[in-house]
Amino acid sequence: MHATRLIPLLLLLGGCTVLPDTSPVELPTHTYRLVAEAPATTQRQAAPQGVLQVSPIRAQAGADSEGIAYRRQAAALDYYSRSRWLNPPARLLQPLVVARLEADRGFSAVLSGNPQAQSDLRLDLELVELLHDFTVNPSVLRLELRASLIDQQTQQVLAQRRFRYHEAAVSASAQGGVEAANRAVAKWLDELSAFVAEAHRP
Repeated sequence: MHATRLIPLLLLLGGCTVLPDTSPVELPTHTYRLVAEAPATTQRQAAPQGVLQVSPIRAQAGADSEGIAYRRQAAALDYYSRSRWLNPPARLLQPLVVARLEADRGFSAVLSGNPQAQSDLRLDLELVELLHDFTVNPSVLRLELRASLIDQQTQQVLAQRRFRYHEAAVSASAQGGVEAANRAVAKWLDELSAFVAEAHRP
């Protein structure tokens, strides 16, 4: 084969290695947790009484996944594409609730994760809403939960309460929403602590 005929072939083969990479670039995904600072004061009774079982926190649709939800229109729910929760928010809240109620020392034991364990009272929690709301300006983080304290022997509901928080976000971003969520969670833990202590008071 003549050298002049080899040149186009070599150029064709060589082109396979010098063409630019046109595959899409994967942007990093940011993962967030729900955290709460230790309270300055706790709801402590004179002496711990009884055993409290904290049921696994339930979550309504829209708040039951690892996606960080936001809303720009009243009837539309979206999720940040490059940010997510480490676990579904209900799972992130569970250890925070247990740690706070243990710190209050109102019960001889606070149990979690074993519904068959022997206990005197049961705390049922439901996460109704957790989203970054852009239908208002500035944007806010909306957090809503329901709580029920139940006597395990009689199955009587001793107390119920709905908690709602609208926490201003310092930035219109996933991180701004997460920071507002953590402030709202800290307020909720304070009020949940007081709610349980009041219902449990002899």
